[in-house]
Amino acid sequence: MKTDWLSSDDSRWTDVLAQLEHDVYHLPGYVELAAGDEGGRALAFWAEHDGDTMLVPLLERRIPERLDSDISLSDAVSPYGYPAVLLTPGADLPRFLAAMSDAAVERGLVTAFLRLHPLLGLTTADFSGLCQSE
Repeated sequence: MKTDWLSSDDSRWTDVLAQLEHDVYHLPGYVELAAGDEGGRALAFWAEHDGDTMLVPLLERRIPERLDSDISLSDAVSPYGYPAVLLTPGADLPRFLAAMSDAAVERGLVTAFLRLHPLLGLTTADFSGLCQSE
């Protein structure tokens, strides 16, 4: 599986949007605007495997220094609105989420809060039993 963290100017972000049903909340420009308003850095998690693709627009935020951490840590949150996880229909969601989890650990992300879209694709039932904690 290929994975990467995309900046808002990475053409792969808009390439995925051209292939999958999406909303304004998935656009790189919207996520940049949200980053300016909500704080953090606009990015998206991207993964591709066997012709299937996943894209997750996010805001990455540094963990406050007052927590006295010796290492650099961040959290990630969907920007305000409904920037749901975009996934090729029929793709293996658990496999893609596992890849995102592995990439998040490598990046130093300690948590991610993902909002869903009420009209597009995935629902809370799709995520039931997939969340993990360590």
